[in-house]
Amino acid sequence: MTGYDELQALTISIGEHSLTAIGREKLRALEVQLDPRTNHATMTIVLRANDDESQTDALRELFDVEHLFADEVVLSYVFAETLDNEKSSTVTMPQFSYA
Repeated sequence: MTGYDELQALTISIGEHSLTAIGREKLRALEVQLDPRTNHATMTIVLRANDDESQTDALRELFDVEHLFADEVVLSYVFAETLDNEKSSTVTMPQFSYA
């Protein structure tokens, strides 16, 4: 990684670990936004099969990711049909996107 600050590197790491945990074949898109003021990372997950069973499976896989980063950030998860391309926050947040 070149030119990334610590928070951006952390955000990318969370995203990459999450991609591996859930599996790229199960995802249409994934986005991680980290609020530097609170160290709260919000992960938006767009699954190929967005049903209750698939969401539960994804959350089970993310327990390891959550445990891995527990000392650095608080993670929360949102399941969506698509990624919202409009960013309304006035604070620049480190972000990771896979689509």
